[in-house]
Amino acid sequence: MCSSSRTTVTSSKSSPESTEELIFLYQENGILPLAIDGYNLELMSENKYYGDRLNGNLTFKKIACDPNTTRYMSIRPILSYQDNLSMLQVHSILLEICEGFSHSQIANGQGWVHISEKGKRAKTQPITRLRRRFQKIVAWSEQKRLGLTKLGGIGEIVEADAFEIKRLRKSGLGAYYTNKCYVQFVGQRNGDIVMEVFPNPTGGPERLSHVTPVLDCHLADGSILMTDSATAYSGYVLDHPEKNLIHCQIKHAEAKLHGFTWMLYLDEEDGDQFVSAGADYTILEVSTEKADGYASVLKKFCRTNGGVKRMLMQAYTKEKQWRTNHAAKDLILYFLRCWGDVETALRDDLEKTMKELDECIKWNWEAYEGKREEKQDPSWTCPGCDFLVEGKTWAQKKAYHKRRCRYYNLLPSGLNYQHMSSRCCCCVVYKGMKLKAPRVILLV
Repeated sequence: MCSSSRTTVTSSKSSPESTEELIFLYQENGILPLAIDGYNLELMSENKYYGDRLNGNLTFKKIACDPNTTRYMSIRPILSYQDNLSMLQVHSILLEICEGFSHSQIANGQGWVHISEKGKRAKTQPITRLRRRFQKIVAWSEQKRLGLTKLGGIGEIVEADAFEIKRLRKSGLGAYYTNKCYVQFVGQRNGDIVMEVFPNPTGGPERLSHVTPVLDCHLADGSILMTDSATAYSGYVLDHPEKNLIHCQIKHAEAKLHGFTWMLYLDEEDGDQFVSAGADYTILEVSTEKADGYASVLKKFCRTNGGVKRMLMQAYTKEKQWRTNHAAKDLILYFLRCWGDVETALRDDLEKTMKELDECIKWNWEAYEGKREEKQDPSWTCPGCDFLVEGKTWAQKKAYHKRRCRYYNLLPSGLNYQHMSSRCCCCVVYKGMKLKAPRVILLV
């Protein structure tokens, strides 16, 4: 038997030409281990009894102190252990998925296209399974990375908005209107973004119960929150005075009159961070253009993949989030590092990590089967005194308690600014009307 022992990794290419180079690349990124239980792994070839027949009969030999306890380990990563493809095929397919190729293009490159009576048919089932595995890896990586940090901060701008993914009829033809899901967007200007899918079968604007979980998890204290005129965000700012948020709203219904942006004046009364050595104030542009733009970006991404089923919307949304947050990096090398982190976690705790991978791309899409969300008994608990409010009139009891609770009376109330308010610096008064300066010039 011919054996070769290499414990040092020398290959750093993302597209290796042989299985041995691929194994060394995986060991470099943590996808495959260098040692198990303190014993080094030795790569062996031509082992017909324990080797992998799809990969040149390669196997790992576990070197132990006692030669009678030799063990042979699989050279495949845990997530691709049951694949009926060679490791080089799996690796090439994953790289093409990472580069953004469609399933048909990948199948054509692999030679999995055959001609039948119905025309060209591509074998895409293995690619679909690998795509789902790719989405689990990137979703798990984003959850671990953004779970430790929050978006925004003191003086930082964060945009939030929710949009609907739907299907419309064209010229009265085709399928009827379908509400697939709603997506909650939270993004820091010149920073990371977070997109979460939530069900809203009845339609309409987002509600407080929809935006609260995402904002609680990802919005930092002291941020400047810019949203549209949905009342859910105003209610969130009022319910969380301890965050000390500055809330700026823009009404898209008045865009024809005033545009999609307006200018906000902030000085030392709003915070010391708005005062610098050269100026005693700061002027900010209030808009949600980043959030509105990503709505069309996500919809185009779903159409590029041939349409996405409702149950898979969370997986494709997280994939697009990962691609956007790391667009400036080499996605192939970064994906290998993310995969290495997942494989390391699987080797430490297989059952827990597999459950986390499944939960990363799951969401409550079953709520659309009954055309309505499951009704839950409304309730609210005061964060200061643990006062519980329940019943049909819970909203009135909540408002009554907040006016008299010492916890809310001692906290500073959140700042809420709207267009044409006293802090708007892009409007002037003309004949008793407060209008934007360009419109005044036209009237004069």
